[in-house]
Amino acid sequence: MAAVSPLTQREVVWHEAADRTALAKMLADALEQASREALQAGGDAFFAIAGGETPKATLREFGTRALPWRKVCLVPTDERVVPVASPYSNERLLRELLPQARVLGLMSPQTLFDHSPVTLAAQADQRLSLLPRRFDAVLLGMGGDAHTASLFPGAEGLATALSPAPRPAVVSLTPSPLPANAPYPRLTLTLGRLTWTRRLWLLVTGADKRRVLEQALAQPDPLLRPVSALLTPGASSASPLEIFWAP
Repeated sequence: MAAVSPLTQREVVWHEAADRTALAKMLADALEQASREALQAGGDAFFAIAGGETPKATLREFGTRALPWRKVCLVPTDERVVPVASPYSNERLLRELLPQARVLGLMSPQTLFDHSPVTLAAQADQRLSLLPRRFDAVLLGMGGDAHTASLFPGAEGLATALSPAPRPAVVSLTPSPLPANAPYPRLTLTLGRLTWTRRLWLLVTGADKRRVLEQALAQPDPLLRPVSALLTPGASSASPLEIFWAP
């Protein structure tokens, strides 16, 4: 089912699936279609993809599709300041789930960890600037505190990360408090870079997260509920916020 809310700055479209297996297939179909459209236009397919548990089933299903995978480029929407080999690395997750695709990580394999997160963010911003084009799609998730990418409520650096400008594309951000399951500073694509895209997708599962999201959409407050910042038209005001949900 798809429903449209006319009450926001950016159009909001809901896509609902009966279960999470069907939802993964629905999103994999959307990723495949976006890939083929980009390839038919004569370029590569260029995506920003969330880490964490929620998109895993979608990415596994997407990986079964017959595509010229070396023309599919993936960028993590955010990253923990950890080595790429770490189990907490979103880049590692993308490489494991879609080994046939190209991955442009936010953390350089040669990263020196005596560098500050601010320096690491500047390095990542420079690497991403080598691809000065909008994404074909951005696939985001959402936490129970209404964070998306690493845009955490109350985080040091959040106001800077919420800038609607597409540059800088990457900033450092420190959640406060640090999540117990991943207590690391973060690099994150900014709101302006995340919304410089042909398609803006948000993947959410479960009734509890749906309630959090509905509250964020009804009472937008990007500093308190960062996911509501996606309602800002940003650099791609023509594209709706498409929400993919299953129980």
